[in-house]
Amino acid sequence: PCLIFQPLCAHYQPLQAASFGSPMRRDDRPYDVMGMLWSAKLTTIQAPMVRYSRYPFRKLCANWGTDISYTHMILAESFSQSQQARDAEFQSEEHEGPLIVQFTAPEAVCVGKAAVLVKPYCDAIDLNCGCPQKWAIKEGIGGALMSKPELVSDMVKQIINQAGTDMLRTVKIRLRKTDRESVEFARQMEAAGANWITVHGRTLSMRSSAPVLHESVKVVRESLSIPVVHNGDVYTLEDARRFGELTGVHGVMAARGLLFNPALFAGHHQPPPECIAEYVMMCMRYGTQFRCFHHHISCMLKGLVPKAARMEFQATVSVAGVLEFLELMGIVPQQVGDRRL
Repeated sequence: PCLIFQPLCAHYQPLQAASFGSPMRRDDRPYDVMGMLWSAKLTTIQAPMVRYSRYPFRKLCANWGTDISYTHMILAESFSQSQQARDAEFQSEEHEGPLIVQFTAPEAVCVGKAAVLVKPYCDAIDLNCGCPQKWAIKEGIGGALMSKPELVSDMVKQIINQAGTDMLRTVKIRLRKTDRESVEFARQMEAAGANWITVHGRTLSMRSSAPVLHESVKVVRESLSIPVVHNGDVYTLEDARRFGELTGVHGVMAARGLLFNPALFAGHHQPPPECIAEYVMMCMRYGTQFRCFHHHISCMLKGLVPKAARMEFQATVSVAGVLEFLELMGIVPQQVGDRRL
């Protein structure tokens, strides 16, 4: 091990699955999410990403300019039934900013039950109706729900019935084949009681490399009386502002853009070395799975180091190996203030 990291390793526990004590209860949370979305300022949002929207990454994005954070997609059925699942899938702490917990399920009642359990610790519940992964479609969740608007409407109503009207609820959708169908789906969610809608500007069948259909997002935005958030192809702060102007949305959400550059909403075109170092420190402090830790750093390094060096990084299989590589690249974890950690 490199000597420079011995003080860190002595002070922090090795990387592990994240585990926390009781997070700050919602009654004490000072955040007005709806006020943020209705404000004149374009709200910036970190997208829910399967496996990757864990606490250290959410906190990092918040420290570098993101207004609202989402958890990864959580299976409501297992979450509502198993304490083990709850411990594994939901982590937060008392200083985390505005937080949206995202659930998905093949039926509605368990969504309401899950919402009750997490209500004290978050600012809203989101329903994932857009995940395109094959396993999700096969299980009748994620993107499969785009063909079941009545079921999703029932999920929104279950959140209201079980968790109360003060529990904000939102739905993340994809575009349907026609603008008329997209608007119809979104209006059904609004009628059911959704407080805002996030629209991924692609249909379920479109490749992620295809340009987003921002004009269709605008049509949805102009058809609703609740806030609408744009998602898709946001890789820079300029992208966020451009889509805000093109669509008139109330907020802009980034997924892959933040994965490669958690500082994009702060105006950086590449993650500053300090951003990467801060992520390392957060993982050392709060814990995370090594696979997730390694993947995040690999993504952040993409525009910073040559391809040969990235291939060398891919071969690292331990925390010590990652830290040694970062030292060689001149990116070393530095002690940062407790406010940022």
